[in-house]
Amino acid sequence: MNVVFGVFSIILGTFIGYKMSEKYVKRKCFYNDLFAFNQVLKTEVSFSHNSIKKIIKERKTNVVTDYLNEAILKENTNLNVSFLNEEENAFLQSYVKSIGKSDRESQLEILSVYEMKIKKKLDFADEEFKKYKKLYPKLGFLIGLIILVVLL
Repeated sequence: MNVVFGVFSIILGTFIGYKMSEKYVKRKCFYNDLFAFNQVLKTEVSFSHNSIKKIIKERKTNVVTDYLNEAILKENTNLNVSFLNEEENAFLQSYVKSIGKSDRESQLEILSVYEMKIKKKLDFADEEFKKYKKLYPKLGFLIGLIILVVLL
């Protein structure tokens, strides 16, 4: 009976570790998508002169456009993404508030500034992803293993 409970604790610990590391996977994907979206916006604004709302409607659905559809198309600036921290949510809200509100030249400058900021956030999210993606499942496994040893 103790062995069964110990094996269950190993499985549960590893599962909890994977769930805890999921945040870092989502953040990395989100910033990858946001960086790509920002580059698409720059290109579209430069060459096709389309509006931001039209660009978002035509863009294929991904994590970023889901959030931006809600924020920009419905003019809702109280955006709160669950896997981003408070500072990152504030950054996203300022991004949403600033795009599509000025003329073409100013918009290109704003998008260029945000591109650098997004790139820094992407690099930081990538660092954390590399650190914690494997760490949490291993930690969960070790905690489960410790419980197994204590029970035996």
